[in-house]
This record gives sequence, C-alpha cells and structure tokens, in this order.
Amino acid sequence: KTNTPAFGYTCITKNRAFGVCRNPFDLSKSPGGSSGGSAAAVAGRLVPLATSTDGGGSIRIPATLCGVFGVKPTRGLIPRPAPRIQEKRMQNWLQVTYEGPTARCVKDAALYMHVCSGYHSLDPSSIPYTPETHPDTSFLRLVEDGGPGNHASPSLFPKRLNIAFSMSLGIVPELESEIEHTIRIAIKSIQGNLKHRVTELSDSELELPDFQEDWSRHIQAQTYEALRETSLVTNPKERDS
Repeated sequence: KTNTPAFGYTCITKNRAFGVCRNPFDLSKSPGGSSGGSAAAVAGRLVPLATSTDGGGSIRIPATLCGVFGVKPTRGLIPRPAPRIQEKRMQNWLQVTYEGPTARCVKDAALYMHVCSGYHSLDPSSIPYTPETHPDTSFLRLVEDGGPGNHASPSLFPKRLNIAFSMSLGIVPELESEIEHTIRIAIKSIQGNLKHRVTELSDSELELPDFQEDWSRHIQAQTYEALRETSLVTNPKERDS
C-alpha cells in the first residue's frame, strides 16, 4: 500500500503515521491527493501501475501533478465485492468513490480495465461487462485498434463533441505562462485533429457552486460518523444517558 492522507479527504498526501509524500519530479512539491502515493510510485517507476480511488479527484489530481495517466471509471465497471469496515460506515461517501487505474500510459490503464472490469455477485452495482461478452467495447481493443477510425464500432466515438473549458474556473487569479501555453496547444489539437468544438468560458460566464464549502461539510459529517462508529468519539446525548 502506498501513502494516502487520513480518510482520503485532501488534495495533498501526508499523514502522521508515514509523513509527507513527495512528488518524484520535485521533492519540494506535492504529488497531490488523495491517491498521491499511487501516482508518485508510478511516476517514480517503483511500480508499472497502481490501483487508486477517486471521489472528488483523488485519481485525476495526482495523475496530473505527477505526469502519469489516471482515470475515474464509471461506477460499477470495477466491482467492490468485499465489504470492508470502512464501507459499512461510510456508504454515502462510497456512492461517489470508485477504484481506477493510475498508469504510465493509456494502454497500461486499458489493460488494467480489461482485467479488472466485470460483474461480481457481491456487488449489486457492478456492471455485467467482460471483454469476451462485449468485444466491441474492450478497453484494450479500443486502444490497440487506434481509435474510432479503425474500430469495428465507430458509433462508440462521437464524431464531434461540444467542449467548454476555463483557464481559471473563477478561482485561479493567473496561470503561469508555460502552463497556459501547454493548454492552448492541447486545445488546438482537440480542435484540429479531433474536430471537436471547444469554447472558452470567461469568469462572468461561470456559475459554479461553492464546492469547497459543500466538500468541507461532507468531510466533517463523514469523519464524525466514522470516528463515532469506532468509538473514538461519542455523541454527547449517548455519553450522558
């Protein structure tokens, strides 16, 4: 097991048991979180790929910061057959948290999905998918066949998507010029090579909820419930009765 923050709640990876997890490309920087240990291990070539979990970005944030590939799969693609202590006490949280791969490249992640996806009788939310029963949607085949142009079922790939993006999301005051330049290059590739429609949104066009406040409330409620169920904290009414 690699490093992770307590309860997997933060976008950085550190805890009192194992200390701070560092980014292998720059030890003064964080690998992100909460699956920062997985991304750091893959980026540092300790392992070829890793199982990670993602609720609010815990695979995607570390993958971005460590220069590796990570994906949060659709719920049910990778089953969770074994009931764990945490899962019994944190069901609401687990409705949005799924296992997924962190890998060095897309093909490695596709191989992970190829092996791990499928139905399990002990997970009612699992999807009855296997590469054998659904060969046209095999993750590995989609990658190996080179995309929609060569695949037997091109209808799986939308010919043109409408994509909106923001450089700031209304909260970043100013991007470093190198980062903005890299994003602009990627957008031109999406428009030119993939023929998708891409629209940049201004801050005035963004109407985002206060996700940070909602996230904090969710963390507080779930942490309290987990601690109460393990008798580390007690409800005042229960304690006084």
